Amino acid sequence: MTTAASQITFDAERHLYTLRGLPVPSVTQVLRSANYVSFYQDLTDKIAEGALSPADGVYALIQRGARLTAARDRGQRVHAALQYMLEDDLDDSSLDAEVRGYLESGRAYLAAHVTEMKRAEMRVYSLRHGFAGTCDLLAVHDDGFLSVDDFKSGEPDAVAADLQTAAYLGALLEMAGSDAELWNDLKGRSPPCKPHRSSTAYFEYTARQRDWPW
Repeated sequence: MTTAASQITFDAERHLYTLRGLPVPSVTQVLRSANYVSFYQDLTDKIAEGALSPADGVYALIQRGARLTAARDRGQRVHAALQYMLEDDLDDSSLDAEVRGYLESGRAYLAAHVTEMKRAEMRVYSLRHGFAGTCDLLAVHDDGFLSVDDFKSGEPDAVAADLQTAAYLGALLEMAGSDAELWNDLKGRSPPCKPHRSSTAYFEYTARQRDWPW
């Protein structure tokens, strides 16, 4: 029997999703390719406009790259700690001071707003649009709605988090057609799954996703 979960695989080392045996882009890859996420555009624009000299521009790009590398490393460590926490398998003694601060923030958020955790680290995909990703948390919030959560250790707007979670929601709704448990979670609820703050986000995302060159 083919289930929603059995159709997707993920190679963490290569960060590669495979859907029905074929590689597909991740949601974040699509957002970057469509220029929704660009960490260097402001600097390259200044170089092109002459506001930065080539030498100063190269230095600024190197400095930006170093900060992004540090932020990516921090984000990976925070994400791993949150995953272990959600799976009730966290060794608090393994945390450094930086990660501990983010983790405590996550715990406070869950304690204040989440009444039931449905799924964590869930692979999601869309056969219709050809993309995949990993939803950090599917949970019932204190307002009764089900929500799609993605934890960020930086500024969410800088990485188009609204489009990312909207794409996850669209994928989940599509997957529910072949997953009875997910169907009950998403469509058998009253109140239903909570709309994202940008109601057009998923449709805008999928329109841009069709331009992906794979």
